[in-house]
Amino acid sequence: MLDADIFAKLTKLNFLNLSRNEIQELPVNLLANQRTLLILDLSHNLLTYLTPQLFDQTPLLWQLKLGANHLRDTINLLEYLKPLSCLYRLDLSGNQLPVIGIWFAPVPCNYVCAYFHNISRWHICVRDPNHSGKFETTCGHSKVSTY
Repeated sequence: MLDADIFAKLTKLNFLNLSRNEIQELPVNLLANQRTLLILDLSHNLLTYLTPQLFDQTPLLWQLKLGANHLRDTINLLEYLKPLSCLYRLDLSGNQLPVIGIWFAPVPCNYVCAYFHNISRWHICVRDPNHSGKFETTCGHSKVSTY
């Protein structure tokens, strides 16, 4: 596990790439001083879950790359992302997510790349690994499709 204070003195980070480090767990205070962080890349690690409150102090986070981990729990995952009012791009591809439970409908998936517009409008793309067809649904400002 990373030391919780490893980035404490680096308070002006805009981009943090922690990909491909075999990280299994993230300390709850890892991003406590990262109020200017815009892009966080945690892809290609061994994460099975995210710590609650991990993103509470990253109000400007715009892009979050969580692809190629071992994430399984979408309900908590989406709950933990709610503080990210600026989140525009979320990569969840290559995880072990059987269903993405967006507030309006569960979507079966293996590869997900989501684009957010202030959380109230969702554009979620779900790639079918068999490329067997296209699924699309809309709810309010929300659109879900596979391609």
